[in-house]
Amino acid sequence: MLGRFSRPDVVIAYVPSSLTVFAALLVKLISGAQVLTIVHDIESGLARSLGIAKNPLILRMMERVESFVLNRSDRVVVLTEGMKSELEKIGCTSPIDVISIWASPASESPVPAHPPTLMYSGNFGKKQNLDQLLPLIKRLSLERPDVNVVMQGDGSEKDRIIRLFQQAGVTNTRFAPLVDADKFVPSLQAASLHMVPQALDVANYALPSKLFSIMAAGRPYVCIAETGSPLDVLTQRSGAGICVSPGDEDGLFEAVTSLLDSKDELARKGENGRTFVAECMNKQTIMNQYLALIGKA
Repeated sequence: MLGRFSRPDVVIAYVPSSLTVFAALLVKLISGAQVLTIVHDIESGLARSLGIAKNPLILRMMERVESFVLNRSDRVVVLTEGMKSELEKIGCTSPIDVISIWASPASESPVPAHPPTLMYSGNFGKKQNLDQLLPLIKRLSLERPDVNVVMQGDGSEKDRIIRLFQQAGVTNTRFAPLVDADKFVPSLQAASLHMVPQALDVANYALPSKLFSIMAAGRPYVCIAETGSPLDVLTQRSGAGICVSPGDEDGLFEAVTSLLDSKDELARKGENGRTFVAECMNKQTIMNQYLALIGKA
């Protein structure tokens, strides 16, 4: 490889899995390049909080692998201050910077007038704990039959969630597949309001990336996350949604219905999201932050 290409100055490793960093470290060993590691998921924390791994020895091994590769990276990038804190707890001593995902604001599109549509769009996985949406959606079917619900996306939990809704007798929900990239933003804009659920105790280990697409599309959201979590902090900063604590079923119903009943509030929060993306999360701003880091690496 090095015979065909110039020696790199910096190798960027993206981490949904820490194992991907080993390849970057090999290139560093051969070429002397610096390694910049971007962490979007902290595997050990997710495994512990979601019950994927319960054996303390396995969890400790995962933490040691993470700290091993991260401490051999020259710089580390995470999405939130909470993720930075968690990496420091497991022993990461490399410099850690917080840089958001970038997003591009979509063309302005008015909130659909009728019918009011509540959407979940994203991965059907354990991190989302979509079971917690069932009480809300079932109550909507009984008390607000005018509200349509769309569950859009795919994932390992989708078949089980569909069965769960069927067993509960929910009739107001349509399950939709993933959409093509050129239809993704219009599909988000077809909804009046979006749901952004997060499983309990995972807030510092991952951040739902679809949230930024929702904000860029100019649509408001209601998220389920702990008070003070990165998701709650982002919601307060942007003014683009409402954050409800996990387990607060009445609060969730009130947040959703109050927004659906106010076209002005839907439009205001949706525009807040677009503005926040344009000012704080645009591609040029984020890329400049990365370029500055590469200069330090």
